[in-house]
Amino acid sequence: MSWEENYFFDLIRQEGHALGLVEGRKEGRKEGREEGREEATRRAILHVLLSRFGQVPDDLASRLEEVTAFQDLESLLKEAAVCPDVSSFLGRLGIR
Repeated sequence: MSWEENYFFDLIRQEGHALGLVEGRKEGRKEGREEGREEATRRAILHVLLSRFGQVPDDLASRLEEVTAFQDLESLLKEAAVCPDVSSFLGRLGIR
């Protein structure tokens, strides 16, 4: 392989590496935003329940960590705002 071919392949490899880094950073930022949004929603659920009822079960935060779909967390936040008591919220979460 000539030095020109070698140089050409090095340029392509470097460009591919740079593109991979950019894409990786984009994906990492997206995942970080999603995780932050989920964590904020979990905190909001706890805050709403504590504000409305004064106390929540000790393991509720860890139970909410098991909920990974943002849509489910949004539904639980709405439920926390309207449920008649903590027990009915726990039933919605699957805890009896």
